[in-house]
Amino acid sequence: MPSSVRLALVAALCVGCLIPAGAQAAFVATGSDPAGDQPVPGRDLVGAGVGYDRRSGELVAAVALRGDPVAAPGFLSVLVARRTAGGCDGSPAAGFGSFTDEFDALWHRFASPTTVTAQGESGKRGGATARQQFTVTDRRLAGLRVDCAIVMLSEPGRPELVHDTIGPLPLRALPGLALGLGAPRRVRSGRGFTVKATVTNPGDAPTGRVVLRLAKARGMSAAPRTVTVRSIRPGGRATVSIRIRLSERADTATDLRVSARAGRLAVVGERTVLVRKPRRDPPSGGGGGGTGGSRTCVRWIPDYSGESGGSLGLVPC
Repeated sequence: MPSSVRLALVAALCVGCLIPAGAQAAFVATGSDPAGDQPVPGRDLVGAGVGYDRRSGELVAAVALRGDPVAAPGFLSVLVARRTAGGCDGSPAAGFGSFTDEFDALWHRFASPTTVTAQGESGKRGGATARQQFTVTDRRLAGLRVDCAIVMLSEPGRPELVHDTIGPLPLRALPGLALGLGAPRRVRSGRGFTVKATVTNPGDAPTGRVVLRLAKARGMSAAPRTVTVRSIRPGGRATVSIRIRLSERADTATDLRVSARAGRLAVVGERTVLVRKPRRDPPSGGGGGGTGGSRTCVRWIPDYSGESGGSLGLVPC
């Protein structure tokens, strides 16, 4: 996925649920933990979601507690790493750290469990509440080959005393979907032209079957209007040609709109073409209310009586 495209969290956290927005791609992990396995509600983890985009270096996380943590705060750690025989603790790794009753957080990149190679402040929402969210985008976090995530809540100042854990959770790759349209800028009405729709997968998993549809427009005829292409591999693309004809009924500026859908992913591509139509001479006629549409001309009619010298009159051309 291009670095300008960011992973997004839904505004409200569904317990154990992290949903990337639209057609964006990343690695995600979601999981839940039985409520009540930790007697203190503010230290009882019940759900978590983690998302990572290794292209842009964006890391996001959402954690749900059973209750308000203010009365019994803890230290929350979220980590993405490589799975080892001992769990989710292989390096390089990255993650967040924050006290549950506070409103700030730090992110870290680890070369080993005890070696931090980069760190900084991260965004945090929901401090001192049962729903806490973290986000950071930094190029120093890009390129990690991680395959698991783990969330831990420990005693402040005593990291060895862990109150609750979710994970290790497998990081699952997601596909991406992008769509570009190629079409002439100007066309003549009644003449056919070709639109090329190129679908790409900037994600990390195959898209599955992709369905493209051309929306209707005034004065448009097209074939085919619906095209199905096979699954597109990560980094791959597929191009579809659509033959279109716009009649004189079409709008002078006609919007071409193609949608592509693959499972939950959906994108739309649009292109405006200018339609040149044949010139039509306006019907000619005199100003005196001629009948039948016959043409009339204005001519000088002399007055042979000598009284006026002549006048203008309408006569057939």
